[in-house]
Amino acid sequence: GMVTLPAEINGDIYAAGNNGSEHTADSDWVKFAVPTTGNVTFTLTWDNGGSDFDLYLFDENDNMLGWSDTFTQPETFGMNLPSGKNYFLKVGGWEGAASDWTLTMVRGAD
Repeated sequence: GMVTLPAEINGDIYAAGNNGSEHTADSDWVKFAVPTTGNVTFTLTWDNGGSDFDLYLFDENDNMLGWSDTFTQPETFGMNLPSGKNYFLKVGGWEGAASDWTLTMVRGAD
């Protein structure tokens, strides 16, 4: 179903891996919409400190709008998003062991 803001979503990556440029193992997707145009902050954390997970934001046409793909957590970024559209967040496991993750999406000051 559709996620509404603010939200806290939990999931798990059962296997992480990459080929040097792309995620090659498990990725999770979250579909959401924003009720009104404005700033949204996304923050991803995970339980296994030895793993490296990344966060990407796409529009409904598969254009990447924002991302956080550092080697530490939390992965976080903010975007100003128009209402009336669907958006998709990808949680990808880059490397390390399986782990539960938590994603928060909150509205910020416009």
